[in-house]
Amino acid sequence: MYRLLTAALLLLWMSGCAVRPLDSGREQVLDRSQHRLQLDISGEAEYNCNGPLSELADAMRTALLCNPQVQIALAELDITTAELNRQIRIDNPTLGLAVRDSDAESGVNIELDLLAPVIDLILYPARKSNAQATLERHRHLALAAILELANQVEAGWYAWQVADLKARVAQRFALTRQLNAELGNRYYQAGNINLHELSELKLEAGTGGLLEDQLSAELTMAGIQMQRLLGVNEPPVLSGTLGKLPKNDPDKSTIWALTQDSHPLLQAARANTDALAKSLALERRFRFLLDFEAGISLEQEPDGGTLLGPAIELELPLWNQNQAEIDEASGQLDKGQQQLLALQQHFSAEIQLTLGQMQLARNRLARYRQEILPAYRNKLDQTLREYNYMLTGPFELLETRAGQIETTLAFLDDLGNYWRFAAKLSRLSGGSWRAADTPDLQLDILSSAINKQEQQHAHTP
Repeated sequence: MYRLLTAALLLLWMSGCAVRPLDSGREQVLDRSQHRLQLDISGEAEYNCNGPLSELADAMRTALLCNPQVQIALAELDITTAELNRQIRIDNPTLGLAVRDSDAESGVNIELDLLAPVIDLILYPARKSNAQATLERHRHLALAAILELANQVEAGWYAWQVADLKARVAQRFALTRQLNAELGNRYYQAGNINLHELSELKLEAGTGGLLEDQLSAELTMAGIQMQRLLGVNEPPVLSGTLGKLPKNDPDKSTIWALTQDSHPLLQAARANTDALAKSLALERRFRFLLDFEAGISLEQEPDGGTLLGPAIELELPLWNQNQAEIDEASGQLDKGQQQLLALQQHFSAEIQLTLGQMQLARNRLARYRQEILPAYRNKLDQTLREYNYMLTGPFELLETRAGQIETTLAFLDDLGNYWRFAAKLSRLSGGSWRAADTPDLQLDILSSAINKQEQQHAHTP
């Protein structure tokens, strides 16, 4: 019995030393997220989630600390790790006890068997290596989920800023149309215009009011969208300003290199093919080693003699040699490789398309800045001089002002499109590229136009 106990303890000790559970690596995922987004969220236990947002980095930091989707992604990683540890764990030894009493007075026959799953011990290192590759894939997927949230925050931030500018311009537009209608009403009462002309002016005033209401609602909805993305309980307060356009857009080769190196979905696809390749190699290498248990068998005979020796249970691979498992693993590997190729082709096409859309938006903004908005500004100045010399009427002045404001709204639409595509390009690069602010294409012309309109409202009859 002493020998049996010693051998059993040795077997259990060897099994316990071989089993080391996998770690989810959630801290590693958070570190990767901070590094990719160039943020530091350490020591933020008492972070004010409803504080003011003065820049995009504040919004991203708030989302990482306050949005429960981040914790959901990390919890999913913990669940996956637990499932993988369950798949690779070594089964417990089995203990068999048989007591047989004969009719004769020869005594009792006792048989005791202790068997351990040797196959699990043999395959454990290979299974663990495969599970680590699978876990690395899920780490990349968790990182992708966090970066996707950050990119949604980035796109929402730009949309919020543009919506604020458009709402402010729409107020000027509606006020201009309203002034036109009020002036038309006085002219109609004086008999200077007919009812048809007055109706046109009132129709334009109503349309301007509808546009103001619509863009004000869009600003509210953009704030609510940011509230959802940030994971806060109250609508955030907009206190930042929209950044300036970068001097140049990157070329496709630069973004493609960043995507290849750092996009977590591509990294996850590569880790998936690595895990599938290891699974196929495991099935092929141990195709003839099926169910295999070994241990110790002790038998106490009726005459008092004790028999102790090794015991083995081995499945003979006569008909089943894991052919189906090998074929399935081979098919899964082929599928994973093709999925990786399809993902690479998708990213390549999306990068090219997004860069083209950014370039188009940039060209349109440059034309607005260099030609259209200055032309409208000169036209408004000239119309104002003609009005002061009584060479044109107030309706023409107000109509010119309304046209300028409508053009400004179109300019802001293209501005929002540019930043939306820039945020998409940042997502396609895996968060490794982000448009930097430079003083090349400034928005001072927009600010000066709005300020000038406010001053002119006070002198409009």
